Amino acid sequence: MGREAGKEARFTPPHHPTVFRRRGRIESSPVMNDENSRLHALTPKKVNEKRTLVPSPVNDICGKWWIMPSVKTRNKPIKLGLVGGVLLLPLLLVGAVLSIPYTMVWRSVKSSRERRFANSMKADGRIVDWEHFIGEINAGHGTLIVERFSFKGPIRMWWTGDDIYDLCPYPLVDWLTMARESRFDAVRDWCHSKYTSNTGSALLVDGSNEQWGTIRGNSPLSFRDGIRYLEVPPPRRSSQLS
Repeated sequence: MGREAGKEARFTPPHHPTVFRRRGRIESSPVMNDENSRLHALTPKKVNEKRTLVPSPVNDICGKWWIMPSVKTRNKPIKLGLVGGVLLLPLLLVGAVLSIPYTMVWRSVKSSRERRFANSMKADGRIVDWEHFIGEINAGHGTLIVERFSFKGPIRMWWTGDDIYDLCPYPLVDWLTMARESRFDAVRDWCHSKYTSNTGSALLVDGSNEQWGTIRGNSPLSFRDGIRYLEVPPPRRSSQLS
């Protein structure tokens, strides 16, 4: 009786097939009736589809079902062969050759645009020479504003006699956070309107690459200790240069 009771305790209801896995396959028990045959036909033998529907071993009595995770097969690499490689090589060479003049033209256009902008600021009296700027910044006066439009530039350096960290009514974060998160757009708009726009009060710093190198820090676009600076992107609506 004890053995029979044990068998009854481990009895699987006949209305669902027992599902088990062996060597990457899903198989069912040989106990089959009409209902089992229908369910067995719905159970794929191999788990290589996006989703596989099988009865749950735990909730088998309740007749509940799982969706099993897919087993993704590795895509085979595309083999071009000798002829395909020979035909593709000229296209790659043409693309490489065309990218060189495009890069040169893009840099030339960017440089000329920045020169025109600097000339317009000079005509408006909004240029500060390097000697005056470095004297003020070394004395701890004002803030250097690094207006960076993107990772590739351009970058405009401004100086204001204000301490922006004291005056800004919004929380200040790093450049990447301002560029990514729209909740800091108010900082970008405020800084542009008050300092770097055509009607702003900041002065564009006239310095060469060698001069800027004398106050650089250890990391790119950082500055040595004692220099107060803020790196900020332009407003989103004016992120494209005019």
